[in-house]
Amino acid sequence: CRAAFAKSDRTLGCPGTSPVHRANSPRPMQVAVGVPVKTGTTQEGVESLSARGFPPGLVNALRESVDRFPVRFWVVDNSGSMNHADGTRLVPNAGKLVPVASTRWAEIGDTVMASAEIATALTARTDYILLNPRPEGVHFTVADPGDSALACGRPMDLASMSA
Repeated sequence: CRAAFAKSDRTLGCPGTSPVHRANSPRPMQVAVGVPVKTGTTQEGVESLSARGFPPGLVNALRESVDRFPVRFWVVDNSGSMNHADGTRLVPNAGKLVPVASTRWAEIGDTVMASAEIATALTARTDYILLNPRPEGVHFTVADPGDSALACGRPMDLASMSA
């Protein structure tokens, strides 16, 4: 997040926003406009979260949420008030998470990045919409498997977001 939305040089648009065929499918899928296609999660993504210390029950809950809610939306406040230094970030220090004073923007940036990492691990499409317009756009999407009939924002990946 942290200015990451501004760092992407990708073009606007989302490839495959209204597909009616899935690769390797013998017949077209009947997809109503605006209804996402259930995609599920990968074992690799589940293992990634487990390796990061997520307990098995939380990993299973996250997996189930992807099947129940194939698209997530976040509205991110990018107003001037986010520059106030009354936020708190949790920063790793000697194996512990230590609270550190920060701006609200840094605080929400950590939260958005964490959610994007989870979304990427689970291939759980997540859209971030900024409250205020930016030259780079206001709608960004991570972890889009490309099988949704719902239009998405500017495609982003973790590297672009953390730059």
